Amino acid sequence: MKRCETVTRQRNRYTHNLWLSLEGKAVLLELAEQDRHMAPPTAAELRSLADAIRCLYAEINAARMKSDGFLHEAVQKLRAEKRLASQG
Repeated sequence: MKRCETVTRQRNRYTHNLWLSLEGKAVLLELAEQDRHMAPPTAAELRSLADAIRCLYAEINAARMKSDGFLHEAVQKLRAEKRLASQG
């Protein structure tokens, strides 16, 4: 989950801040960090982040689907609870 938190924080940094051109240069203005200016990510950095997100998604999905995955038992329990609730 820590890895998910890290990539989510980075994704949020890129998507929830202000992208602008300042004095002819592309700038990412981090609003939550006292309006700190920084260079926007490169295409390679964005691809790397996308790859990390895809890998984590695959890991979590495997953990949910495989009978020995750490999320499988929780998902099965939730489904059983929903079935019981819908029956009465």
